[in-house]
Amino acid sequence: MSAIALYYPWTRVRDDVWLKAAALYWPRLAVLAPAGYPREGQSRTARVLRDEVGFLVDADPTYSTYDVAEEFLTLISRQGDALAERYAWLTDFPRVQQPAVLNQSRTVPVDDARVTWVHVGKVPPALVRRLVDTRLGVRSVDWGWLGMHPQLASVYLTALADRVAHANDLVPVTDQPGHLGVLNGWTVETLTHALLSDQTDRQPTGTVDDVSALYAAIAIQTVVPAGLADIPVAQIVDARRTLAAEFDAFREHLASLNDRFSELTQTEDPAILRARLEDLVEGDLARPLAELERGLRQLRWEPVRAVLGRSSLALPGVFALLPETARLPVVVGAGGMVAATLIGSGARVREEARDRRRSAAGYLLGLREELNPTGVVDRIRRVFRHASAPGNP
Repeated sequence: MSAIALYYPWTRVRDDVWLKAAALYWPRLAVLAPAGYPREGQSRTARVLRDEVGFLVDADPTYSTYDVAEEFLTLISRQGDALAERYAWLTDFPRVQQPAVLNQSRTVPVDDARVTWVHVGKVPPALVRRLVDTRLGVRSVDWGWLGMHPQLASVYLTALADRVAHANDLVPVTDQPGHLGVLNGWTVETLTHALLSDQTDRQPTGTVDDVSALYAAIAIQTVVPAGLADIPVAQIVDARRTLAAEFDAFREHLASLNDRFSELTQTEDPAILRARLEDLVEGDLARPLAELERGLRQLRWEPVRAVLGRSSLALPGVFALLPETARLPVVVGAGGMVAATLIGSGARVREEARDRRRSAAGYLLGLREELNPTGVVDRIRRVFRHASAPGNP
């Protein structure tokens, strides 16, 4: 399983909630970014994930553009009239339909329902000239962008992502439901079908990686039921840093299910696929998660019970109710031995708890602690703090 996914068809991720979820599943996410690609349009979520944990990385598509351009030039030579009928601009399009905004002295055209602007770093000069000559493309004012019909641009960028993904062993992913799938090599024939056929093909379930990603999304949803829209990106960053070991265990768990995911790619109905994955998550993760929670609670209490069970010892309530702390003072005198024993027990507890936590279910438990302030574990901690306060019995 590749550790890096490739976002397509665009460079800027359009859905921040999807991006947060991706950051909880993929180690890295590559984006198609040629040299000189401007950063002005990226969201704050994208900036934080790139700068704080290096989640977003650039994949330069320059070398792959020439292969894709060759196929498109052949397609235009064969089907130029048919393409122009569907995708060519009116003569006055460049003059009246070229909205732009100025950001830090750089003109960035704005996409809308009529046009998608593609950075010229993703389109070789020969193809740019041909698209402009056939009115299938228009240049921006500064010539840094090429305006194309959204469907034409989408097919081109998807074919480009396909080449980049295969050249770099990346898994292509998108936040656009129903978007064209990345194939094992786009040809003139597949391009012709995608751009000129009126036939609506049945969308396949997808690849093993697609099914694996859906399984991961369902698993994460079980511990973040309210969704990620209202969770600050800073908490996503903290979760990635805090749960590094658990995250690795979660990825290993997903890899162990590849054969099962491969079988599920044959499922035609998306609703049936999701139901089967929900059952798989329940058996693989939800029940183990509940067992892990019970086990961790027992681990936190057991050493203290062992210490308190000695009739000759008496501890203040604050010590008895904080079994996992490592900051208890070593008291000189009779109580000193008690405090030292409790410290040693707490260290063993933490070590055993840490071992239990380093699992796929442990990752989900960690996410609930990090991202869901009303989670079960957090409530238990608040009870401990309350019971330990001065004046409480």
